[in-house]
Amino acid sequence: MSDALLKRLQKLAGAGALVSKERFETGNAAHVDRAAAALLERFYRENDTAAFELLVEIGQPLLGEAALQITREVGLAIAPGELVADYFSKLFVDLRQPTPKIGNLTADAVASMKEGAARRVRIMARRIRSPEETVGAVAAEPGAPPVE
Repeated sequence: MSDALLKRLQKLAGAGALVSKERFETGNAAHVDRAAAALLERFYRENDTAAFELLVEIGQPLLGEAALQITREVGLAIAPGELVADYFSKLFVDLRQPTPKIGNLTADAVASMKEGAARRVRIMARRIRSPEETVGAVAAEPGAPPVE
């Protein structure tokens, strides 16, 4: 990790939000979670987009790996980055008051991405029906012509 990233983290998240003042590992969930909580709080409190950008930067590697694993588990044919982007989009536009506190970004993100992947699989399953199911569904609709 670069010294520039460490300095940006110290400036935006505060030295107290870092597990170590000498290093920050984007692959270490404890490092990411602690800094992410401070950055997200700053973003919500001060509308500081630089804090959010840094949150995305430090969270992307770890969440990208988790999203890749999720897409493999459910057999979802989408780019793992889409799940990560959806998660960060939800954080960015969250207007609940008081703003939510997320102490464990990686666990929250994984749960959200799993839910999003499962939802996409359900939607795809509804779209991909056998012809018999499709005919039966049409025949069961009120006012549909009788099926012969």
